[in-house]
Amino acid sequence: MDCILSDPFSSGGLSEDRLVQRFALAIFYYSTNGANWSHGGWLESKTECDWYSGFDIVSSPECVVQGLLLSGDNLSGRIPIEVGLLGHLTQLNVLENELTGSIPSEIDVLTKLWDLTLRENQLTGSLPSELILLTKLRFLYLNDNELTGSLPSQIGILTQLTALDLSSNQLTGSFPSESGLLTKLDYLRLDDNELTGSIPSSLCSVAKLTILVTCGDIACTCCNAGEDFASCPY
Repeated sequence: MDCILSDPFSSGGLSEDRLVQRFALAIFYYSTNGANWSHGGWLESKTECDWYSGFDIVSSPECVVQGLLLSGDNLSGRIPIEVGLLGHLTQLNVLENELTGSIPSEIDVLTKLWDLTLRENQLTGSLPSELILLTKLRFLYLNDNELTGSLPSQIGILTQLTALDLSSNQLTGSFPSESGLLTKLDYLRLDDNELTGSIPSSLCSVAKLTILVTCGDIACTCCNAGEDFASCPY
C-alpha cells in the first residue's frame, strides 16, 4: 500500500477503484516473486495497463484489468487472496510457472471468469468448493499440479464448460454423477489421478467430446476397452 500511495501517478487523482486495482496487482506481484519474473515493467509510475506493454494485462480503454496472462514467466510463491479484488477478470492464466500453495477460495468473487488456467504449477490442497460459483467458466485447466481431495459434487453447475482438465494430480473419490450436466464439453481429461466411478452416459452422447481417462479407475462405456489409457473420441 505504501508503494502505491507514494507513487506520483497513483496520487494524481485516481478513483478508488483504480487504487484498489493497482493495490491488488502490486500484491500479486510481490506474492509471486515479481522481481524474478521473466519480464519487467510492473509497478512503474504510469497506468497499470501499460506495465507490460499490454500483453499480459488485457484492459479496456478505461484501464479496467480484464485478464492476467502470465504463462511461463517464472512466477513462484502463492496466488494471493487479493486476486479477488480484481473483480473484472475474465481470464486468469498462469500456466507453466512454479506457483505453490492452494487455490484461494476468494476466487469465487471472480464471477466473470471464463478462463481459469493454472496448469503445470505445484499447487497443493483440495479444489475449493467455491469454484462452482464461477458459472461462466468455459475453460478450466488445473492439470499437472499436486491437488488432492475430491471433486465438488455440484460441478454440474458449470454448464458452460467446454474444456475440463484435471489430469496428473492426486485427486480421489468418485467422479460426480452431476457431471452429466456438462453437455457443452468437448474435452475432458481425468487420467493420472485416483478417481473412481464412471463417466455419465449422457456425456458419451455429446458429439465431438474427447475423454481421456485411466482405464480400471473410471469406467467409461464409450471408451475403447482393454487399453491402459483410454481415448474416447465420441
